[in-house]
Amino acid sequence: MFDETDVIYCVRDRAGIALGDYVLASHFADADPYDPWRVGYVCQIVQRWRAPIAHSREGVSTYYVIGEADGSWSDHRQYRYARKISSDEGREWLAEHETPPEPMPPICGKEVQS
Repeated sequence: MFDETDVIYCVRDRAGIALGDYVLASHFADADPYDPWRVGYVCQIVQRWRAPIAHSREGVSTYYVIGEADGSWSDHRQYRYARKISSDEGREWLAEHETPPEPMPPICGKEVQS
């Protein structure tokens, strides 16, 4: 079971992303604009130990909290993927995609009606 001792807060991850870096962060590796994403500054890097279950392998999972240049953030999402971008790339992404999609509410054990 997960507890707070399984969490490590980092300054830099193995991929070279550090606190304060300007990034495009996304929930999935393909950075699809219709999935959760955020352009901004890395405010936290969280690493969690992941025990092997069903179809995952054990190891460390890294998540990113993205916010503003002053270190504040408005959403508390943790994004699984991040890549450094320039300010020009950030402006282009934001101009093309306007705003990130709203988070979908959890279903919590209810069947989805089709």
